[in-house]
Amino acid sequence: MTDNHIYKLVDLVEEIRKLDRTIQTHQASESANELMIGQYQSKKAKLVSYLIRDLSTPALRSPKAFVILRQLLENFYPESKLPNSDSTDATDATLQELNKLEYALNR
Repeated sequence: MTDNHIYKLVDLVEEIRKLDRTIQTHQASESANELMIGQYQSKKAKLVSYLIRDLSTPALRSPKAFVILRQLLENFYPESKLPNSDSTDATDATLQELNKLEYALNR
C-alpha cells in the first residue's frame, strides 16, 4: 500500500468524523432540520462505503483489514454494534491473534 493510499484512507476517516459531529450537532439542535440531517447521513454512508470498498480490495484484504473495518463501523454506527464487541480486552486479544495468524501465513 502506498503512502498516498494511506493518506486517502485517513482523509476518508477524518471526513466521516466531521460529518458525524455535524449530524450530532444538528440532532441536538432545537430546530433540527430532518432534510439536512438526512443529507449528512447519506453523505456519511457514501463515504463509509468508499472506505469499505478501499479496505476490502484484493491488495488490502486481510483479517486485520476486516477488524479495522469492524472497529470503524462500530465507531460510526454504534447503534448496530455486533455482539461480544463491547470488551476492549476481547478486541485486543483478537487483534493479537490475527497478527499471529498473519505472521504465520506470511512466513
